Amino acid sequence: MKPNTWAFLLLGVGLVLGPAEAESVRRTPLVEAVGRALPCVANIGTERRVIVQYEEAHRQARGALFDRLLDRFWGTAPLLGASNRVQHALGSGVTIHPAGYLLTNFHVTERASSIRVTFADGRSYPAQFVAGDEASDLALLKVEAGAPLPWLELAGDDYLLGETTIALGNPFGLGQTATAGILSACNREARYEGRVLFNDILQTDAAINPGSSGGPLLNIDAQIVGINVATYEEGQNIGFAVPSVRVKNLLTAWLSPRLLGNVSLGFDVEVRPEGLVVSRAETDRATVTTNDLLLAVNGEKVSSVFDFHRALLLVKANDTIPLLIRRDGWERQAQTTVLGLSAAVGARLALEKLGLQFALHRPVTGEGLTIEAVAPESPAARAGLKAGEAVTHLNGANVDRLEDLTAILAAAKAEDVVEAVVVSLDETSADIRARSAVKVLTVR
Repeated sequence: MKPNTWAFLLLGVGLVLGPAEAESVRRTPLVEAVGRALPCVANIGTERRVIVQYEEAHRQARGALFDRLLDRFWGTAPLLGASNRVQHALGSGVTIHPAGYLLTNFHVTERASSIRVTFADGRSYPAQFVAGDEASDLALLKVEAGAPLPWLELAGDDYLLGETTIALGNPFGLGQTATAGILSACNREARYEGRVLFNDILQTDAAINPGSSGGPLLNIDAQIVGINVATYEEGQNIGFAVPSVRVKNLLTAWLSPRLLGNVSLGFDVEVRPEGLVVSRAETDRATVTTNDLLLAVNGEKVSSVFDFHRALLLVKANDTIPLLIRRDGWERQAQTTVLGLSAAVGARLALEKLGLQFALHRPVTGEGLTIEAVAPESPAARAGLKAGEAVTHLNGANVDRLEDLTAILAAAKAEDVVEAVVVSLDETSADIRARSAVKVLTVR
């Protein structure tokens, strides 16, 4: 059929259907998905940059890549000199829970001493760094919006090559930008100067540009298939995203009640062939027992540890949580009482298990805990930690309070390995220069 024939047919459709019906033809599933998702996408900015120099070779390569992107697209050179610019748009983020939890890239947040999140309707909030994983280039942020925020669900792992993908973000500071394409490949490696930076990531031909980093890659159902992370500069229409399955695996740990809320429910769970099962229970606080099958928590159905932790995001110490379990083939109601974890316990565990004593004053960046003393011959001493340095993360989790140490170290056993991000700080009038290194400690 000739092109002109198509034009007349399309004109005829408009005349026969009328204006309302013709517009409904334009409102495709792609349009619906973009309209649903854009209110959930935010600009991530910083008011003051931290200049970071890394000791590890792979971290130097990653840092060099992102420094080059910043220099190319925002006219900054973080490792070459001071900068007094403010409110740089470093990337994008997406809300994954109405309570104000957002996902973005780790390389976006590590450049900021002060993080700010701005949505399409102009609402802007300071954000707190909750947890991050440098290897996956993912970070979890929290904002206090005072009201529920629009949010998007994470997709499963049933990726379909050729399915429609939508990339949302703020490329080059152009807010609320949508591009579309297809899922081009799965399980890709991304390299920089011969080094593998990312493994098993998704490839799409939807345009992903600097500033889109941290925004969502969606399917046609407006579910998050991945988090945009990079573009292949030597080619065209080749972008990468961290897959939702890896995002869920990280969130499973990050959303733990112990790590996120400094509380304990009195029992632990694990996934078995039959479903989500209670693996350990403190019967003085919970009316569940080991091997109970957990069906619902706080009124939400659960089938994975991710579901379990997500259902407990808003619990507080002393709350009573209703449960639905199956025991001996019968469904029954149960409950547990939430117990808060104390700062004193965190301080004791850090000294006993790692040999670290922390000061009461904060580091100049406002993030992490300042080391006051290191016990001789302790795991911390053997790893080379020194007084005056700051510990910002343990095993990928944010460390800002002594209570955070309780959550992370309570379950640590002798000979367990703990990875600590340790920062040496030097503040100048314009910037904060930081030398960051990952230290490996073996619990005693």
